[in-house]
Amino acid sequence: MNTHWLRGPWIAMFAGFVLAASFVVLQPGHIAKDAGEYDALAQSIVQGRYEIDGQASMLREPGYPTLRASIRVISDSPSVVLWFQVLLFVAIIWLVWDSFRRLESRLALIGAWSAALSYGLAVYASRHLLEMFAAFLVALVVWFAVRAMHAEKIWKDLILFSIASAALILTRVPLALVPISLAIMLAWYWKSKGLFEVAKRGSVFVAILIALLSPWVIRNGTTFGVWSITGRTGIQVAARAYKANESWGRLRDSLGSVVVGRSLNALKYPQSKPIILEQWKWVWDRFAAWKLDRSEIDADKALRKEAFGILLSDVPHFLRGGLWSIVDMGRLLALPSPLAPEFGIEGMFWPKVEAKNIGMMDRWILVLAHLVQAAWWLGMLIGLFFGFKRFGRRFFPGYIVLAVVIAHIPADNIVRYAAPIQPWLIFLVMSGWWYMILPWLTRGKFGLKLPANRYGTSE
Repeated sequence: MNTHWLRGPWIAMFAGFVLAASFVVLQPGHIAKDAGEYDALAQSIVQGRYEIDGQASMLREPGYPTLRASIRVISDSPSVVLWFQVLLFVAIIWLVWDSFRRLESRLALIGAWSAALSYGLAVYASRHLLEMFAAFLVALVVWFAVRAMHAEKIWKDLILFSIASAALILTRVPLALVPISLAIMLAWYWKSKGLFEVAKRGSVFVAILIALLSPWVIRNGTTFGVWSITGRTGIQVAARAYKANESWGRLRDSLGSVVVGRSLNALKYPQSKPIILEQWKWVWDRFAAWKLDRSEIDADKALRKEAFGILLSDVPHFLRGGLWSIVDMGRLLALPSPLAPEFGIEGMFWPKVEAKNIGMMDRWILVLAHLVQAAWWLGMLIGLFFGFKRFGRRFFPGYIVLAVVIAHIPADNIVRYAAPIQPWLIFLVMSGWWYMILPWLTRGKFGLKLPANRYGTSE
């Protein structure tokens, strides 16, 4: 019996389809808030404009609304968008599998199942948000980069890599460092071909990016006087500034909430007051106040000026602003809750705590969940260390994760922002712990005696 197909990604792709489709069938998202803005922009694109409520806008990147507009040409049913996103999730699994196959064939299935089990990403197949499309573009950029790394004739893959990179930046600006870091990886890999050849290929990449990004930047500059892709910097900086304006105690309580969970932290310290999402109410209330007598872009500028004024007002505000990065990074890279994958496990059982109805079993579940999250974080670090140790500058999952982490250091983060790189995070965790466990197996622990090089983890 031919079982060669079992080595491919097909079972993982089917499992991923079932997972994403189940979210679409059981938990279809509503078009409201962020999703409402994306849908309004998509409708306006079909009519040849880019507007929200009849006014030109640059607060949202154009990539995802353009995708939705393209689908609306075929069908205006919201469910069609969701099922298209299910297919994108399946495509991501294949792209991740093939990318790892080109790095080392024995990693391909781990990569495929890392993507298929990304429930923190799969849930966005059922949401009218950009995360699934951004994840697809990340996987596509990686795939073209890996192909360009090994191809004899690289120009086709390099051009497609550059086009996909521009599409990714126009979809989610904070992910811009992903293609830039991969371009640096390619430059290091190609250095043996000489500085002139590297410069020539790099020039093609930069030229295509400029050509594809410039029209949108010029449109924003001539319309709003802001020469950038989006105009939300004031909103983002304000979220950090308003948290920095709170006390050291609230920063400490928030760190405890991230590490051991809001519920356990409150049970141990009932007086704790972590900042979870309230900063966004402060931000949007202040933004609405600034918008009363000015445009949304001018309101964002005013908010940015006010936010920097808070952060730079004195040393304590500046230090708290920086230290909040630790809390926000924990939330960005948190383990998605199996009960509500759009959120981290930080808020598990919080309604029961508020109602003073949390039982002993609930407490043990919380302890277990946060131990798993600690293992999740540790696995990422181990995976990064051993990945770069083994594959050196070719270890593209490391570039992806580090690029996203660096881009989000100054931002107010939630686990949703890391959804586009969930397959790569899960790969780091799975491979990291495998690298840790394998030496025990090869020494005859647990009654097993495996050859040390069977899985390619030692030379």
